[in-house]
Amino acid sequence: MDFVYLLDFDGKKLLDSSYFSIAYSHDPNMYFVQHDINSKVQILNLPDKKISAEKYVQAIWMLNDFYILQKEKEYVLVNQKMEKFCFNT
Repeated sequence: MDFVYLLDFDGKKLLDSSYFSIAYSHDPNMYFVQHDINSKVQILNLPDKKISAEKYVQAIWMLNDFYILQKEKEYVLVNQKMEKFCFNT
């Protein structure tokens, strides 16, 4: 299994950790990361190098740079400023 790193334009690692997947968001400082194929998605705040405690089944990009973050039976709609709006199914 190949792991990926977050790099700057000069090829310098921005984090020491490797991930199974890293997906960008509209905010250049926020990323959706997954540690391995069986782990859940977490939000990475790059300037602080902090990963959210909340874990999601998946992050789905929507139109106009909104994202739907799926928990088990709850979905969180996140706007461009990473503000959250919860709703249940």
